[in-house]
Amino acid sequence: TSGINEVLGERFSLELFKLNELGEAVRVSSLRPQLPIWSVFHSTVISPDGRWMALIVFPQDWQENPLSGVWLQSLETGQRKQVATLRDFPEMRPDWALGQSAGYPWKLEWVNTEHLLVYFQDLSLRSTFFDLNVFVLDMNVPSATALFDFRDFGKPQDSEDWNHVISPVTGFVRNGQLIYAHYRQGQLSLWSRDALGVGEAELLTTTDTSSYIALP
Repeated sequence: TSGINEVLGERFSLELFKLNELGEAVRVSSLRPQLPIWSVFHSTVISPDGRWMALIVFPQDWQENPLSGVWLQSLETGQRKQVATLRDFPEMRPDWALGQSAGYPWKLEWVNTEHLLVYFQDLSLRSTFFDLNVFVLDMNVPSATALFDFRDFGKPQDSEDWNHVISPVTGFVRNGQLIYAHYRQGQLSLWSRDALGVGEAELLTTTDTSSYIALP
């Protein structure tokens, strides 16, 4: 387990533990002082080869703190490194929507031992789906590539684009494919696309939701 916060008197700690064969928690290392306190509370994911644990660092001052982003913890040496800051993730929103809200890493998922998916969410009350994106991190050449591009979307009052919403943050990876939902007025569909962004998306199934009754 990771991100365990213990209260020792007036002192806080941020520790990494593992469970042994007896189910006992054994301390591996402290994430302090390198990482800010109360900054690791999202779920972590271990690479398919068992060598790395990927974690999201999300301190209270996340927008200004350069430590915010995605980190890797070696499960062999105990060393850790930052593989992406928030600035490494490109803005994929239209020019007219720049600065309206701020997305942040919400979930991680390994595609293979060399590629990590970073699902973005939006904290603001004015949430738009521009921040609900998925990025691919390449461990060989550190870079973040967006799987969805919303830069051509028109404004709500004069565009049909707003009749549908892509929701990749609800997605998951199976056999190298990202499965995600696509909401359209009266319709819900599931799509599949290569998790590394190669090729075009493929429609899997569609459900008519026009007759559904919204419960209060």
